[in-house]
Amino acid sequence: MTTDIKEIVSPDVTLAEVAAKFNGEDVYTLPVVDRGELIGVITRTSMIRGIAEWEHQGAGGDA
Repeated sequence: MTTDIKEIVSPDVTLAEVAAKFNGEDVYTLPVVDRGELIGVITRTSMIRGIAEWEHQGAGGDA
């Protein structure tokens, strides 16, 4: 099985930029590329988990 890569991001991408890309049509995974080298992957699930952990640690501002 192959997947067409529709979007890539750099290591300095913001959470808002990632969310906007995931809001696009059929984008579920974002390769993180630095100087032409794949250094990581962000998935919708990993982003949601990261936000939940951030909120749990009180970084959401309401702690």
